[in-house]
Amino acid sequence: MLKENIKNQKTDSAFPLIERIKELMAIHHSDHWSMQTQKGLLIKVESGYFVGSLPYGYKRLNSKEIVIDLSKALLVKQVFSFYASGICVLKELKRILEELGFVYSEKSPEITVARLRKILKNISYTGMIHYKGKNYAGKQPEIISSELFEEVQNLLNEEEEYYA
Repeated sequence: MLKENIKNQKTDSAFPLIERIKELMAIHHSDHWSMQTQKGLLIKVESGYFVGSLPYGYKRLNSKEIVIDLSKALLVKQVFSFYASGICVLKELKRILEELGFVYSEKSPEITVARLRKILKNISYTGMIHYKGKNYAGKQPEIISSELFEEVQNLLNEEEEYYA
């Protein structure tokens, strides 16, 4: 009897319409929760909190409090200071840091040019949070000044133009 009902449902002319309505309802439900999640993330960022993983140089004390990881922040400060001096490009900076004995992390000790570029382009070190094309005031302490960050951005742009 059950098999006949199922068979009759599939041959019923309304069955494709019902299935399409169910599919559209599922899509709507998914889109609704996606928008709610995006709103929640934006509210979190506007409140000064990171979404996702923290930038290199910071650590969480608890779900709300972010502090500077002193050992990693030293590398961040050195990267900005050396690069801002204008005496070296990224490849040379990598070599200098390795010669000074800096490591990126225990699990991944190599300081790559890509990692250096990522650090140098990250505005989070000034106490800001970059999210979806905009900058927001963050609750994390700053590791470097805004002025130093801007100076480095100008130098990076010059280097990228030169090697482009």
